[in-house]
Order: sequence, then C-alpha cells, then structure tokens
Amino acid sequence: MIKKLWMGGYGLAKTFWVFWFIPTILLIIFVSSPLYLKVLAKLVGVNINLGLLFANGIPIVIAAYHLVMSVINWRTSSKYKGMILWPILTKGYVIIFIGITVYSLYFSFMN
Repeated sequence: MIKKLWMGGYGLAKTFWVFWFIPTILLIIFVSSPLYLKVLAKLVGVNINLGLLFANGIPIVIAAYHLVMSVINWRTSSKYKGMILWPILTKGYVIIFIGITVYSLYFSFMN
C-alpha cells in the first residue's frame, strides 16, 4: 500500500483528499484541542524533557508527514490524465503548504 501510494498509484482525488487533506484537518483539530494541551501539561508535570519532546516532536512529525505527502501529491498530479486544472491546483497547494510549513517550523523553534 505504501509503495503504491508513493508511486502515485491511487489517483489524484483519493491521494489528495483521503491521504493528505482529511488527515491534515484531523491533525489540526487535535493539536488545537484542549485534549492536546491537557496531555502536554500532564507530561510537563511528570517530566519537563518529555513534555518538551512532545511539544516539539508533534510538529516535527506533522511536518515530515506533510513533506512526504507533498512529494506523493506532486507525483500523482504529474501522472493525472484528466482536466488540466486539477494538477495545477494540486501543485499550487503543495507549494503554498510547504511554504506555510517551513514558515511555521522556523518561527516555532526561533521563539
């Protein structure tokens, strides 16, 4: 399954929506939720290093996931044979999303 996904074998719509966009929304909801803050506060209370690892590790894992999915979506959109608009929009989204991710990571670790 992972190899098929990496090679762009699932089609543009499924790859973009099922494997990238929906998980991204779920991750944003989780990281923005009070549950995330409670877990973080509890970890900091138990061990400051564990709390810092969790606080910094989650954004790194999310960024790594997005970088991998950006490559996969770029590849899949290059293989797409339908309307030319969809690969252009997908590649534009990839470019914007990578820019936002780099910007967010830079400022999260510089402050």
